[in-house]
Amino acid sequence: MMKKKNRPYTKDRFINCVLITDDNYITPTVVAIQSIVNNCNKNNKYNLYVICDNVSDINKNLIKTCSYNVGNVNISLIDSNVDFLLETDDETKDIYMVANKTALLKFKLAEILKSLDKVLYLDGDILVNCDIAEIYKVELYNNYVAAVRDLPQVFLEPQLIGSEISGINYFNSGVMLLNLQKFREDKIKQKLIKLKKEKTDDNLMDQNVFNIAFKNKVVQLDLSYNVCYANYLSTKRLDYSKLKKYYKKDYSSIDKIKEQAKIIHYSSFLKPWIYYDAPFAELWVKAYYLSPLKDKPLHRISLDGQTNISYKKANILLSQKNDEDMHIKKKIIPIVLCPDHNYAKYATVTIQSIIDNITSNQFEYRIYIFHDEEMFLRDKEVLKKLSTNNVKVECLDVRNLIDKTKLYSRAHYSKQMFYRWLIPEVLPQYTKVIYIDCDVVLNDDIVNLYNIPLGDKNIVGAVRNPVQNQKMENYLSSVLKINPSDYVNSGVMVFYTRKFLFQNIKEKCLELLYNHDVFLCPDQDVINIVLKDKIKFLPSGWNLQWENLTLTNYDKYKNTHNIIHFTTGVKPWKLNGVNHSLAEYFWKYARKSPLYEEILYSNIDFAINKLIKSNSTKQETKKKEKKKLIITWPFRAMRLFFKNWKDKNFKYACKENKIKWKYAFNRLFHKVDKDNNPIIKVRKERNKKNKKGKNE
Repeated sequence: MMKKKNRPYTKDRFINCVLITDDNYITPTVVAIQSIVNNCNKNNKYNLYVICDNVSDINKNLIKTCSYNVGNVNISLIDSNVDFLLETDDETKDIYMVANKTALLKFKLAEILKSLDKVLYLDGDILVNCDIAEIYKVELYNNYVAAVRDLPQVFLEPQLIGSEISGINYFNSGVMLLNLQKFREDKIKQKLIKLKKEKTDDNLMDQNVFNIAFKNKVVQLDLSYNVCYANYLSTKRLDYSKLKKYYKKDYSSIDKIKEQAKIIHYSSFLKPWIYYDAPFAELWVKAYYLSPLKDKPLHRISLDGQTNISYKKANILLSQKNDEDMHIKKKIIPIVLCPDHNYAKYATVTIQSIIDNITSNQFEYRIYIFHDEEMFLRDKEVLKKLSTNNVKVECLDVRNLIDKTKLYSRAHYSKQMFYRWLIPEVLPQYTKVIYIDCDVVLNDDIVNLYNIPLGDKNIVGAVRNPVQNQKMENYLSSVLKINPSDYVNSGVMVFYTRKFLFQNIKEKCLELLYNHDVFLCPDQDVINIVLKDKIKFLPSGWNLQWENLTLTNYDKYKNTHNIIHFTTGVKPWKLNGVNHSLAEYFWKYARKSPLYEEILYSNIDFAINKLIKSNSTKQETKKKEKKKLIITWPFRAMRLFFKNWKDKNFKYACKENKIKWKYAFNRLFHKVDKDNNPIIKVRKERNKKNKKGKNE
């Protein structure tokens, strides 16, 4: 008897897909559905079924909104629950679960979707970057499921889960093309429930049960259809040679897997709606702001110092954040600084200047400190203590968002300068965000900067950086291919976060940086190149670069300094800048800083050490020069003598070198010093004669 096949996929049939959610998982599920809809082919027809376990009417409407204005996608909501497994509660309540118990509704799919023979199941914590029709057209024949191997589990030796489901065919249950017809024929639901009740120590909720029940009746899908990227990062057990053998594709590295990902599965505890620095978080954020949730603030935390947070705890954290914002009726003004440990003390001065220039209580000022492992705990505590009633200082660890080993810096710049490129993906809940360097002080309410419109086509707002010399002008026009009059300073910028994010500006900046090492001002040069013609030129007073006050064309701005930027290596807290005309503004706010004494003493100590080192170096140099000159003078004089003899004659050589021979002799016996140098005297006399001859 021939095996019965599922009907072949044809374009006139619906592509059926199902997801499961409850109210706790509504945020990722809505984003997942929107990513599916956004990638649907307009020539196909799609049915999306969402099985709801106690989902509110408001959240149901959010789900339906995903397919508005999309004629070929129909979303159907089906209410159900897991009452059929309630008796297992007492047995599993103490086990850490990586998934919600609602996931067990997968066991009932053949019963819930009675009219379907085949359906594509997707977890709510996925992101789709392809047309799901690619998977749906896979033939199942007499198999239960088509799925992707669960890496790195298939490479573990010995198997952690047990010999009954070991081997390379162990699959992940987050993406499954299911043969519902065979489910019914073989009464799979009862078998799955029985296995689940027996495996009370299983913390994977449903996955092990599916693998035991289906055994070898599995069609293996390509790895790209279920990329659990965070899981791969956390293991050293990936055997890339075996991957190539299994999939017949170039999966020679984790980067190759990342490049070819069609469905991203946030299967670990590293959820992008909880952690802003989770792997692939920037892609999820983009999908979030294309979904019906886009007007709902997205509050997240850093992975730094965090342990595994269950989905329930995560939603409590998020709801607390949302409740907090609901009580804030003031408009929030977000500001970002990126200091390292050395500049943390100067950041306190910048923040103090912001606080001192607040003119109204109508706004809530949120100051975010982007930092990495170089920032000391004490630094963070001091910065956070600067918070007031309407100013909140928060420290965000961004070390996991960018690979510092690939970055480079020069002169007085630090690698932390590149963290400003991360603002849109870390703080996408704000339409606009202000970035300021830590070597600036404000003399105006920063709200006035925030309220300057950037225009529809622009992505950032910044102040022009006047060109001081011909060399710099040549560099801008020849190397950077930028009009020198349009070159901006990156020390004060206003970001349109969503535009920056959706136009992949960070990725473009990093690509340019990685491929070139010629930039004089790395982050500033790159942002000027990438955002050419997309920059709103702000009034110069919002970034008065103090070294430019000497320029003649800058005179008109010297009395307008909403923000003073202490650019270059000349700083008001150093000896080379303490007497500058604008240094007083720095010290005005520095005196109120909690680290005022530290600013004073650290730079006094630096100046003293530099002076001692400088004097020591000069003395050593003098000794070396003295020793060198004593030894070499006779030989230099002889060389000059023979040169003159060759060029002219013997008599001329003797005449010209007479003084030098005498000087060399005196040097050998220390009979000459600076003030008694016959050569210098002769040269002076010659110069006088030459000048006199010219005048006559």
